[in-house]
Amino acid sequence: MQNKNEERYEIEKQVWKSTLEKIKPKRETPPPKPKLKTWRKIKKQFKYTPTTWKYITWIRKYWEGGNKGKPIDLKKMMSDCGKDYGKTKENREAMYFLAIGRKMFAIVLKVLLDSEKYKELKNNGVRDEKIYEWLVESAISRGVYPLWYNTRIKAYCLFDMQSYIEFTKRGGYRIKKYIERCSKELMLLSKKLPALYTAYEQEKPKLTSNSTFIGLPILCEKCHKDFATQDELVEHYNKEHK
Repeated sequence: MQNKNEERYEIEKQVWKSTLEKIKPKRETPPPKPKLKTWRKIKKQFKYTPTTWKYITWIRKYWEGGNKGKPIDLKKMMSDCGKDYGKTKENREAMYFLAIGRKMFAIVLKVLLDSEKYKELKNNGVRDEKIYEWLVESAISRGVYPLWYNTRIKAYCLFDMQSYIEFTKRGGYRIKKYIERCSKELMLLSKKLPALYTAYEQEKPKLTSNSTFIGLPILCEKCHKDFATQDELVEHYNKEHK
């Protein structure tokens, strides 16, 4: 008799559990997190180590001491912060600091270019070069240092509009060489190993923006004209060179 009661109790328990699951209100999906807009939230994206803060403090004091905007000697900065330029790990950490400065600048640009101050400058007819200076100074005032390596003087300098163009072009040329090398390899392998090329075509990477802005147009080998897409190049080739 006891076994039957226990069995009935288990059945009722399962029925109640099933019923409660059906009538239990579903938990609402939380709203998406707001986009990063404040400087504090932007900085949280990047790993700021104690050494990073030392470098930020050093640059601020260096420029406040009458050297504002002057080139920065990486060896001196590391030495003054108690780091050894010759040690790989410490050198890598300094390079990381410089890299996050440029990455953070790219992010804060979006914030600044949406600001009322930018609209005011633009409406007042301020030249683009001066607006770019304002962008850099605004970033610096918030602890973001957009620095690049000037190969002519072998030191790190602040971006102005012309140096930013030069720096971006330099990166574009590196990407261009890499793509050209990979294209030649794939072209060679596709003739001998068709399965490899077929697999590549199925998951071919695509750029999310117009590649012509970073100097990656497709070049016609016959007349050396630039084209934004492969289709444009084929159409031109068939029309002009066939």
